[in-house]
Amino acid sequence: MGLQTPRNVHFEATQEADHWPASVSGNTYRSVKVEAASWHRSTQVPRKISMVTFGNIGWWIYLVFLLGCLLANAFGEPISIETGIGIAIGALAMLGLYGYLTKRKYGSRKLWVGCFYALLIGTVFYPSKVILSSLSEPKALVIFGGIGGILLMLPLIIAVFLYAFRSHDIWKG
Repeated sequence: MGLQTPRNVHFEATQEADHWPASVSGNTYRSVKVEAASWHRSTQVPRKISMVTFGNIGWWIYLVFLLGCLLANAFGEPISIETGIGIAIGALAMLGLYGYLTKRKYGSRKLWVGCFYALLIGTVFYPSKVILSSLSEPKALVIFGGIGGILLMLPLIIAVFLYAFRSHDIWKG
């Protein structure tokens, strides 16, 4: 006696299951067909690989890296008012990145729109201030540091933008 399948089980017949010999019939045929269909689905490579799945790993690594940078900046040397404001905006933006990754709502959408603009302004303002105050340093080093700072913040700006403006499913209700 073969395996019995419940009568309300719906399955998709595959070509492998449809070509079994005619001597296989009844419940045995049905169970073989179910097994072949499940094997066929379990061995197929997904047709479309979601970049969100693989991209999330990169976002999480970036978040941990930024958290390390923030802690090093906060506890490294005496903090000026400008640096303190930058740390506060950066910490808030990292919470936005975390909310974007976990698809959770933190605060209101207006808070994140404001955080996006503050982050954008701060990312332009702070490196230009560093460049202008370091004119005695070698120009290549100063320019490289300024561009590097902007490039380091660019993914965070994109993530906060996506969280504030493109995550409509999070902000519903």
